[in-house]
Amino acid sequence: MNPAVTSLSGFIEQHHRWLDELLLSHQMALVEKRLQAAKTFYHCFQRALSIHAQAEDRILLELHSQHCPNPRWHTQVYFHEHRKIYDLLDKIAQRVDALTVIQTVDVIELLDMEKTLKGVLEHHGEREEQGLMPELQSSLSDSHRLALMQQLDDYWCSTLAAIRKTVAGLQYGLI
Repeated sequence: MNPAVTSLSGFIEQHHRWLDELLLSHQMALVEKRLQAAKTFYHCFQRALSIHAQAEDRILLELHSQHCPNPRWHTQVYFHEHRKIYDLLDKIAQRVDALTVIQTVDVIELLDMEKTLKGVLEHHGEREEQGLMPELQSSLSDSHRLALMQQLDDYWCSTLAAIRKTVAGLQYGLI
């Protein structure tokens, strides 16, 4: 965990940026017609985003429902958006998995599908930045917030270690 980041929003934003970089790495591999790299980056992104959303569901949204009696958006809105994200991730994964060679039309179709996903992710991120994160930030004590950030960081470090290793191997040409 970056000790300079003490706000929950800043902490989550760091993780969102890493997820954005993973998707971009997939898209770059797709445009460069590197089939195996495009598939591997996508599946790393899909798994990492799923782990991220599961942590939000199990930890952040649980706290939100307990500590924020009058939220801007009800907790169920966030759950619904996560289900929509999972559906889009699965549809894209099916299309990525079906590739045996990358043609220009495949690149265009996938980038269009991923543009839709990015739009949903951006909207969801804005909702978190305007509702979930500031509401939790203001309702938790400093020590509780820092402990929460450490809990999330520990969880993500342990569950994402294999993905980070795979991504590093791809980025440095080791895979």
